[in-house]
Amino acid sequence: RDERSCRSECVCPMGSVAGFVDTLKAVLWGQLLFTYRTFCDILIDMNFDLSEEYMNIKGHFLTITRHRHEVIKNCFRAGIPIRGLLHDLSKYTPSEFIVGAKYFQGTRSPNEGEREDYGYSKAWIHHKGINKHHFEHWTDYNPKTRKIEGVEMPTRYVVEMFCDRVAASKIYNGKKYTDATPYEYFDKGRAKRLINKRTSDMIEYLLLMLREKGEDFTFAYIRKLDKNLPPEKFGYMSEFVDKFHSKC
Repeated sequence: RDERSCRSECVCPMGSVAGFVDTLKAVLWGQLLFTYRTFCDILIDMNFDLSEEYMNIKGHFLTITRHRHEVIKNCFRAGIPIRGLLHDLSKYTPSEFIVGAKYFQGTRSPNEGEREDYGYSKAWIHHKGINKHHFEHWTDYNPKTRKIEGVEMPTRYVVEMFCDRVAASKIYNGKKYTDATPYEYFDKGRAKRLINKRTSDMIEYLLLMLREKGEDFTFAYIRKLDKNLPPEKFGYMSEFVDKFHSKC
């Protein structure tokens, strides 16, 4: 055999590029099938009736994916595209997705259903521990007061939280959504919220701006913010919020 034919066999044992691609496809489909079967086995172990729960699985997957895409769009408009692409990927892990599918309703977070059954949500504990755009992630023990208190969030995560709240309000409220909806939801939970004051002032300032001036103006404003500065550098936001509440 000549050197050329020998080299051909060594370099491309599958015969051609097309053969390599076909083999790669087979491997990927095999991995996907294995993952699907493993996922189904987990659901069966948890007493899921797949024939009855299929619509919940589909509904939950579509809801969290629609929400994620809405957040990605918002994050691009806000000037933090990487945060958008990384947003809420943990919702697709078994620790969160299985619970989400089990308690899916489409009108509120599935975590509420898990809380009604157990008094707490393991999926939420997992989610907030991983995702830094939730203010609940930013809490710690204060040795001076000996209490768990809110810690100031970095500005880029506050902005991602804003994008998240706007997207969630649109998904869960549908046609009833207005630019005031995200602020109304924020304001409703004010008394029960454990959050750092500067963080709270910044997100409230942005939500009020959205309510009064709309999306285009607010996202244009956010794009110009220096996301590397901490919220304490935006003192005018706290001053505005304090004056706003003093007038109410």
